Amino acid sequence: MDQSINDNDGSPNNITYVEDRFGNDNSAALFNGEDSFIDLPNIDELKPDMPVSFSFWVRYDSDSHEDRALFNTSLEENVSSGIYFTSGASTGQLAVGFGDGSEFYSASSRRGLGSNAIIETGEWMHIVIVVSATLDMKIYVNCEDPGGTYSGTGGALYYSPQPGSIGRHDQNTGNVLSYYFEGALDDFRYYNRALTEEEALLLCATTELEIDVLVASPPSCKNFTDGIIEVVGVGGIPPYEYSINDSPFGSNNIFEGLDVGSYDVIVRDSQGDEAEASRILESEDEFEIELINISDSACSGVPSGSLEVQAISSNGEIEEFTYSLDAITYQESGLFDNLESGLYTVVVQNSEGCIQEINLSITNLDAPQISSVDVDPSCATAEDGSILVLEDNGLSDVVYSIGNVSNSDGVFDNLNAGQYSIIATSSNGCETSIDVVLSSDVPCEEDEVLCPLLQNRVGMQINKWENETYTIRFNYRSSIDHLESCEYDKLFEMIYFHLVTKSTNSITTHVLFEDYCLDMETISKGDYTPLTEKLQSIEPSFDIIEDIDNIRSFILSVDSGECIKI
Repeated sequence: MDQSINDNDGSPNNITYVEDRFGNDNSAALFNGEDSFIDLPNIDELKPDMPVSFSFWVRYDSDSHEDRALFNTSLEENVSSGIYFTSGASTGQLAVGFGDGSEFYSASSRRGLGSNAIIETGEWMHIVIVVSATLDMKIYVNCEDPGGTYSGTGGALYYSPQPGSIGRHDQNTGNVLSYYFEGALDDFRYYNRALTEEEALLLCATTELEIDVLVASPPSCKNFTDGIIEVVGVGGIPPYEYSINDSPFGSNNIFEGLDVGSYDVIVRDSQGDEAEASRILESEDEFEIELINISDSACSGVPSGSLEVQAISSNGEIEEFTYSLDAITYQESGLFDNLESGLYTVVVQNSEGCIQEINLSITNLDAPQISSVDVDPSCATAEDGSILVLEDNGLSDVVYSIGNVSNSDGVFDNLNAGQYSIIATSSNGCETSIDVVLSSDVPCEEDEVLCPLLQNRVGMQINKWENETYTIRFNYRSSIDHLESCEYDKLFEMIYFHLVTKSTNSITTHVLFEDYCLDMETISKGDYTPLTEKLQSIEPSFDIIEDIDNIRSFILSVDSGECIKI
């Protein structure tokens, strides 16, 4: 995996992982010498012009030169191409070279440098390779440049269309496949420039990145942010960057303004390697706050709750502490009463001025929480709406009220359209209210004739004589047209006349006018003038009583207030 910012991850084949040179598990790639390799991405950025440089740690596990073919930056079978790193077949010396694109392998198809250094099998070695030109190459081995001998007469560097590969290199034509590396490789670096001698020696001399904690000074007490942690990076490749508790990395290695707590400090070197150290800052003046008791408030807005705390020093002794709810006014007691429901921050201060806080909550004991299921009226003026009130807090013995109507089941029916304020009262007197609106856009059929009390089979009771009561009843058609002023077509089908004789307690009923139809008339509610005018000109179908004229006269004198249901 590419650990630089370029994300040029390779494609591994049959690679396992073993301990690195520091003994860290699963940190170095192991090649088996048979079919292990890592192909590089086949991109132009990894096929640069000279100069180029390489740096890596390697452990050779075989003495055979066929097992020491470490890499080729552009591997193609039977073509001398790319920059490669191998060893001499007879000498065992390290060797770097590049091919010119010839379809054979010989001194005339390559240029190279054979190092004077000898491979030590089974030992970790650090290698830095710098290839600047045909006769300008270097191989640093374990921080030294032992020199070497140039060879070959080939042409310029050639890259094939194939990707580079770590762990194999082809240097034999015919049916002989690539040679495969047998050993371990770690921290492989590829540069598109020439490393300086200083950089090469620095890479070689590098040890594993570590972090040293120079200062870990705790704060004078908890909540006093005067603690300090100072660290320094060791090993790796400078420059270093530092971070504390996942803060952004920066060059500052001194972290101030720290409170009591746990801190993780990370150092990162220029290659992206990281090391971490953890420290816990504790104050000698630290103390604990214990909760003694909390009493909930009776209900919202009622200051009947209380809380009590006690501070205890780290050695278990009770010292002189003061307590506050606003960090301004302090008292000697940790008891606070007459509190409404809500969240409170209790601030405790010791004799040295150290401060700690604890957050405590006072809740309502029995505050009802209500919602409703509403049914709107069937039409605008109907009284068939309903409200079912639900208590969502699991409380019992709750009384629900709408105006002057109260009950314990929360059911309110026979309601018309309008806004209703519902109040729920718990057994301890806590109240909660919600507003509910019932509405309907559907108009109701008009059900009034002449006046609100005069409907089908209703009439006009007349008490004008001493011993007798006369009642006129009206039957009317059910088919009517509704207008703002109550217009009716063919209003009356029949008019009855009831005669009640008080002295004999008898009732006789007679038809006064039969099958009589008014033409279209405008009859305002409570105004009987059009009706009585018509009655004056109508003769009854048969005589029922002698004083029919008196009845006509009486109808003319009836007030609208005498319209009643019977």
